[in-house]
Amino acid sequence: MAQTLLPAATAARCLQTIASSRCHAATSVRVAASLHWFHSASPAAAAFVRRPASSADPTTQRLLDASDPVLHRYNTRSLRPQVYKKMHRKLLKEDVTKEASNLPKDAVQALTVAQELIKKGALKRVGWTGNRKELFMERLRADGGDKIVTFSQNILHVDYTRFVSVLTDIRGLSLNDALLQLKWQRKKISLKMEQVLANAIVKAKDEGLDLSKTYVADCFVERNGAVLSQEFVRRFIRGRGRYGATPHPVSSLVEVTLQERERPFDRRLADPLEWIRNRLRSRVRDQTPSPEEVYRKTKRQEKQIYS
Repeated sequence: MAQTLLPAATAARCLQTIASSRCHAATSVRVAASLHWFHSASPAAAAFVRRPASSADPTTQRLLDASDPVLHRYNTRSLRPQVYKKMHRKLLKEDVTKEASNLPKDAVQALTVAQELIKKGALKRVGWTGNRKELFMERLRADGGDKIVTFSQNILHVDYTRFVSVLTDIRGLSLNDALLQLKWQRKKISLKMEQVLANAIVKAKDEGLDLSKTYVADCFVERNGAVLSQEFVRRFIRGRGRYGATPHPVSSLVEVTLQERERPFDRRLADPLEWIRNRLRSRVRDQTPSPEEVYRKTKRQEKQIYS
């Protein structure tokens, strides 16, 4: 069925009625979301969204721009707060010790270290030419040593997108802080990630790494990276017509790289907000086992053979 184009004047008038109405703001957002095809029907609708909010009711227009993804798509200026860029510029120009009286001690210490590392260029991006994994391992060995362990595990029936935020939060942390971070998040996917990290801890301990000095150097997830047998895949291929069709198997390949090193990663130390995360992690310290306890719990006990 072909879509009927809406006249430009009618589209602009309808959107203006939504923005200037005195109804509830959430209702206006829902109505605007249902009329998202106005933008494809008429260029006047997109031009109206780019206009500044009217003086009569600026709150409604601001909610429309920020809440609805379709309307937000036409805004040239991003509404996301650029926190890190502002803090980095401020640390490069100003001295942290001037505001030491207004900040706690742990914040002053963390910001002082972050300021030194940012001025040294610890946050500069590195260009990649060639095999990224090999180059990353070379830089990792040159920075922290050769004691590196890589562990990968297949997770079935879990979409890879659920791991992305969790892996970003634990990358660069020590094993103890990574376990605290997963415990503090209280996400359903954190339980899956705790199992993967526990198996990686067992492998690292068996290969001679000191768990108190081991850090999560890198972790990533690959979409449908599991190598499934044909018998397993055939279970999901069943002809049922239009009703009760079984979806294809979904899998995620999670790979964790651990390294034993003497000092933390510069990127974590250069984060001006890491001291806040350390405070939040300390709230669940009593409820979280240490890496050694995780190893003893996860390690399979070898049965004795009696002759």
